[in-house]
Amino acid sequence: MKKRISTFIAFALIATMLFAGGSKEDGNVSANASGDFPSSPIMLVCPWNAGAGADLICRMFEMMGSEYFGVPVVVENQNGAAGVTATINFLNAEPDGYSVLFNNGGVFTSKSLTGVSDYSIDDFQPLCGIVKDVNVLVANRESVGVSTLGEFFDKYSGTGESLVVGCATAGIPHVCIAELFEQANITYKQVAYNGASEITAALLGKHIDIACIGASEISIVKDSPDAVILGVFSEEIPAVDGLEGVESVFDYGYEIDTSVWRMLLVPKGTPQEIWDVLYKGFTGMIQDPRFVEFANNNGLIIDMKSPEEVTQAVKDELNDMIPVFQELGLGIYGN
Repeated sequence: MKKRISTFIAFALIATMLFAGGSKEDGNVSANASGDFPSSPIMLVCPWNAGAGADLICRMFEMMGSEYFGVPVVVENQNGAAGVTATINFLNAEPDGYSVLFNNGGVFTSKSLTGVSDYSIDDFQPLCGIVKDVNVLVANRESVGVSTLGEFFDKYSGTGESLVVGCATAGIPHVCIAELFEQANITYKQVAYNGASEITAALLGKHIDIACIGASEISIVKDSPDAVILGVFSEEIPAVDGLEGVESVFDYGYEIDTSVWRMLLVPKGTPQEIWDVLYKGFTGMIQDPRFVEFANNNGLIIDMKSPEEVTQAVKDELNDMIPVFQELGLGIYGN
């Protein structure tokens, strides 16, 4: 009799665990939210190097993934061609929910205008928008020889003295610098890099004079005696450590407001029930107080776009970029 009761209790406990799915009062997604999905780790592809601003965001998802999906979220860095390589590779990913692509709008807008790719946002299934990352102008303190944005314009505008700029070719940061230097009549030569980690290393090593990086990526340079943060490409200065007292390019009449906005994508054809689980889990993490605190501490603005808003934002930004590329002679509009 005791044996039968013990067996019954064991089965009851197993059934409770299976059908309860380990759900939590805070709304976290259980591992059994949609049949057996997910039953193994979810790979989050980051198209940039470890340590870059994009990677830091992905690591937050990795840290919280098990709580929201019941399985780990594992970041895989696939650096190359400033995001293009991983994006092209992802076109071959299986639509089974186990591969998610972290990306930014520029890979589908400014990069498409370089002629190096023929994909579009319509080749993917958007999951959601995540954050906006305001662009920041940074200089090597010794080689540039200034401490403020005003001093920078006074020293280099119209003088013909050439600066070496590091950024990914025809990416959003390149467009920022190209447009600013065109308007301010500053001469420069560009050196291409794949991501912020390479760019900041080159800046601190005096291989380049100027860089444009996201506010989320200033942690390496903000406390370095070899670097100085000159200005922000935004009318509003993000409230983040390192940007106190930094001026906006708007203060000098240059109305160049650009930011890199981040998003998550899945392969086209991903089943709706799997998409739903991924959407609930990742948007839950974006709203998690830990992620919100991380965003605030890194100058990121939460920007949780819907799938439809992601698609429309990419297409709107692409249309806005075309006249800029035409005016500056960049990419497919170059000589």
